[in-house]
Amino acid sequence: MAENSRLEVFISAISVDTLANLLKRHRTPVQVNAIFQNLRQIVRIAAVDNQVIDTALALHWDDLEDAIQFTSAQLNGCQAIITRNARGYRVEDRKMEVLSPSDFVKAWW
Repeated sequence: MAENSRLEVFISAISVDTLANLLKRHRTPVQVNAIFQNLRQIVRIAAVDNQVIDTALALHWDDLEDAIQFTSAQLNGCQAIITRNARGYRVEDRKMEVLSPSDFVKAWW
């Protein structure tokens, strides 16, 4: 989908390191690098900067990582966030759709 430009897909900058650490458990450093080279062809990196951190902190969420992910997506103009932890995103703070991976696939395929 993203390859066909039907969607503009972002991954948060903080997710890059998390994903790399997960991949390193099962892949060599060369393989991890190749995966990211391919991934970068189809996704953009959503910045995590002072504004993202300050805005996330102002949300006063229990899970700072969720707040950072949400704020990064919001400030990059994303319409939806895809997460396995939709409950982490408080309803009153949602200004975008929050989808599980399976709900996203159902909606877009």
